[in-house]
Amino acid sequence: MSGALLKNRRLLKVSQISLYGKEKLEYRMHKTNPAIKLILNPAAAKGKAGQALPGIRKTMDSYNLSYDLEITKEIWHASRVAEEAARQGYDVVVAAGGDGTCNEVINGLMSFRRSEAGWDNETAFAVLPIGRGNDFAYSLGISSS
Repeated sequence: MSGALLKNRRLLKVSQISLYGKEKLEYRMHKTNPAIKLILNPAAAKGKAGQALPGIRKTMDSYNLSYDLEITKEIWHASRVAEEAARQGYDVVVAAGGDGTCNEVINGLMSFRRSEAGWDNETAFAVLPIGRGNDFAYSLGISSS
């Protein structure tokens, strides 16, 4: 399993290998100021996720991270936005919502990767778990706090 994380405004490529419950994480520098597309589903958490936007902005700004925000308007909008973000060369696409938002964003990224133009795309996926259950993030060990 691989992905990315941000540390000191640098995008780090992460490779995770699990052997009998023991995990080894490898990081390598990728980019100093990654291009970030943040996709927020305001309908997540029974419509309460939109209230998280001021806190998200404050946190992103505190790390001096620039990002482009897209607020979803309908079902599968996040998928289309994620696919277009990968096509445009964003380094990271962030799903801010719950399990449904993660599902849509991953489907959009994978849709582009299956295309002829995106076969070598390395757009990373990240999640801000602000839904109700957040089972996807929980299963990856990502805290919702």
